Amino acid sequence: MTETGDIITLGGRQYKNNGVNTYSNTLELEALTNDYIDYSLRAGRPFRPFVASEFTTGIPVSLSSLKGKYVYVDFWGTWCSPCVSMIPTLKKLYRQVDKKRFEFLGIVGNDTPERLRAFIKKHEVKWPQVLSVGKTGLIDQYHVTTYPTSILLDPNGKVIAINLDLEKLETKLSELNK
Repeated sequence: MTETGDIITLGGRQYKNNGVNTYSNTLELEALTNDYIDYSLRAGRPFRPFVASEFTTGIPVSLSSLKGKYVYVDFWGTWCSPCVSMIPTLKKLYRQVDKKRFEFLGIVGNDTPERLRAFIKKHEVKWPQVLSVGKTGLIDQYHVTTYPTSILLDPNGKVIAINLDLEKLETKLSELNK
């Protein structure tokens, strides 16, 4: 089975599945160039590069600036109770990892600057945060629809794992932190 957006190979060429055209009842495939990169949130695939402003400092943060580090990307919101309940454990894990080899990055969606600023201050969140706003925000660019959504990236920017529960995340970070 293939889903809309999947990359498939036919006769040695890569195509993107654009879904079924219901008018003609045909599968629409888009031929891809040889230099096409299949960015995805799936394990083993490269994570789409980005540049955004860190919320508290305004300093640009990008995936390329984090190259060489494992990166834990957390899509969350201050209004999301499962997200908020994870913060104490994430704070503990963030304190434990070697900052030369690891970075955490929060991407906050469906929120206001005022709520995020107050939350960061109250809960003493120390890792970089990006406030995703509107259709040009990172939440929409990555098609994130469920909170929290988390991705662990390797030092080359490829997805290692998605949505690890906190226990599995702690185990994985401990393995990688050796």
